[in-house]
Amino acid sequence: AASSMQGLRTEMEDAHCIVPRMSDHGLGDHSFVAVYDGHGGDATANLAAETMLSHIAGQREYKEYCELDKSQREPSLLSRALRSGFLELDRALPAALVARQGDASSGSTAVVVVITPTHFVCASCGDSRAVVAGSERTDGVTALSEDHKPSLPAETARIEAAGGRVLM
Repeated sequence: AASSMQGLRTEMEDAHCIVPRMSDHGLGDHSFVAVYDGHGGDATANLAAETMLSHIAGQREYKEYCELDKSQREPSLLSRALRSGFLELDRALPAALVARQGDASSGSTAVVVVITPTHFVCASCGDSRAVVAGSERTDGVTALSEDHKPSLPAETARIEAAGGRVLM
């Protein structure tokens, strides 16, 4: 299930993607869940929701994972595929945004979880977060991601080194 709330903004800037069975990407017993919190418009969040899984599935590590016997699949391969897919989407975004809306002025956070028969594999950027509530291993809530908030010195330095700026 998914639910969205616009909040105080005049337009909804968030997007999500839920693929209960990743059959089209070679993993019918896996699920893909992602949330994108748009910043400065909805274009980046929508593009990410539309294309992130394809970027991930195109990675060498993802293909290696799919080719393995189910009992031999190593979640670290998926983890590396998620990271590489995030970076590939990041490289493709400026041109895709210009083609779609004439500029590349919007942005988005992202949190992605691939649910395997045995693991939750998570990747994120920004301050969107993933948690597992009431899993078999815990009675409470387990965080799957860590926020990348601009108020953290390392995150501010990373943003500024990439040519960005942190306001407020």
